[in-house]
Amino acid sequence: MLATLALSAAALTFTPQPPSQTPFQPGAYEETVAALLGHRSFTIQEVQLAPVPDGVSMHIQLGECGAWVELRWCALRTPLFRVLVADGLSNVREVTPPPPSAVRGIVNDPRGGEAVGSLTDAGFAGVVELDGRWNIVPLSRIIPDAPPGMHVVYAMGSESSGDWTCGTVGERVAPRASDGAQQDRSLGARVCEIACDADYEFYTANGSSITNVIADIEGVLNATNVIYEQDAQLTFELGTVIVRVSEPDPYTSTTPSTLLTEFGTEWVNNQQSVARDVAQLFTGKDLAGSTIGISRVAGVCITSSATLGGYSLVQSRFSAEFDRRAALTAHELGHTFSLTGHCDGDWDCRVMCAAMGSCNGYRSFDAISLSAFRWYIPTCACLSPGESDPTTTAFPFVDQFAGSTLSSSRWMAVDGATIGYASMNPPSPPSVAWILAHNTMRTRPMPISVPSRLTVWTETRGTENGDKLLIEYFRTSDGRWVTLAELRADGVSQTAFVKREYDLPIDSIGSYFAVRFTGWAVGADSTDNWYLDDLSIAPIPCPGDINADGFVNGDDYDFFAGFFEAGDLRADFNADGFVNGDDYDAFAEHFEAGC
Repeated sequence: MLATLALSAAALTFTPQPPSQTPFQPGAYEETVAALLGHRSFTIQEVQLAPVPDGVSMHIQLGECGAWVELRWCALRTPLFRVLVADGLSNVREVTPPPPSAVRGIVNDPRGGEAVGSLTDAGFAGVVELDGRWNIVPLSRIIPDAPPGMHVVYAMGSESSGDWTCGTVGERVAPRASDGAQQDRSLGARVCEIACDADYEFYTANGSSITNVIADIEGVLNATNVIYEQDAQLTFELGTVIVRVSEPDPYTSTTPSTLLTEFGTEWVNNQQSVARDVAQLFTGKDLAGSTIGISRVAGVCITSSATLGGYSLVQSRFSAEFDRRAALTAHELGHTFSLTGHCDGDWDCRVMCAAMGSCNGYRSFDAISLSAFRWYIPTCACLSPGESDPTTTAFPFVDQFAGSTLSSSRWMAVDGATIGYASMNPPSPPSVAWILAHNTMRTRPMPISVPSRLTVWTETRGTENGDKLLIEYFRTSDGRWVTLAELRADGVSQTAFVKREYDLPIDSIGSYFAVRFTGWAVGADSTDNWYLDDLSIAPIPCPGDINADGFVNGDDYDFFAGFFEAGDLRADFNADGFVNGDDYDAFAEHFEAGC
């Protein structure tokens, strides 16, 4: 669903590691890995990673089969994603986030297969499904001084099960089927902003690396989203991560209930400024007893109560198996989303089993849990609408912001943005779109089949030097938000609007093109004012210029021919929904006309 694709447009980078220059000797590491995993059913292998557009192609040996896996960057972070580093109890600073790491992919094999996890310079950490599910982790995540490019690979289920239980107490309560109001509620797609806290032990378990901590959390949440998206039409977006890099940190107890209270108290007293719908603590502590997770029940949207709010914690590194770690986070978030008790004894009990892996798997929810979600999720006012809303708007797109509110037929997923009247000399007075720091607004999807141009008039007033307005577009082909422009303020209030024109890249062509504007600032800032007027998205006067370089030449013909041969709708030049000879004729006319 498109709700998984609301990605903050950061520069995605990946640096493949060069092949080892000396033969790798796995025996030097096998004993250490076997001791940590508790079994020897693994291989240590050099996984080949090759950059491809928007992702990485990975070759890996899965048992007797070699497979190529195409990984693509996927959405997980909010547009205003932040990383806060806490050095002790009082020294907290914001740092530049590492590049996004969440990836999903497919296996290039006739049998089919999928992959989910995270990707960094260290390699791929996650799971690949092909004739079973395979756990993959960079060797350097287990042994920090291991050579780059080496991975540990083994089949899911190789690791023995432990006495792993949930500490959330309560009786299982099914939704009341007799309540007509409950029955009439429609779930619909929703997006939940989650904030995460990584304690000092979790930081050291990830090699004392902030990048590793972020990637580890992103990988787990990415796999958790797969479960919630398929079962509950719910997507978690990561808004803030706090990384505790030294002792003391606020978390001292290993008793699960006490630690949960410490977590809630810390966030109520000291983290109220962190935007969130729910929050989860990733702890590296070895919790007392058999408990590996615990949660408050039905606490979504509640941030001001340590005992009632949406707080949960997971001993996430209890297992090296990726599916188990994702299931633990999914389980505790299930309690946060109103699931009381556990489903043990039900034939379809999976994620909400009280003891990890003791029921019928852990990759989906049972029927009673799904009914509870359908009752509870629509009551959570803080959740955002998912981007799977099928309602499109017209193309060409024009908005002079003449009404008293943003038009719902043109705009969706509006967070804080509104109509304003305080700008100076707007081109279409008196009203304009008004965006403050940390506000967002995005257009409804629209079908674009020809090279197009975005034009907008902007003005900024009271905005601090370095703060910016981020303009992104939604790329239908891979579902990513991509940066089109960043407008940086210089600290001077403008007294006139500036006209800005952007020729959209060829990859903007698609059925669900959209544009998003986000006010970005360091920290909380209520004085940033960005004003927009006379926004238009329309075909470029020279549609034969497919690659938007200002010329109509052989390069454009090559682009068109490639799209045409592939049946790509970007070759649908007459916009009838088909790629055929009529489109070739339409392109030929534009090509001959030139610019």
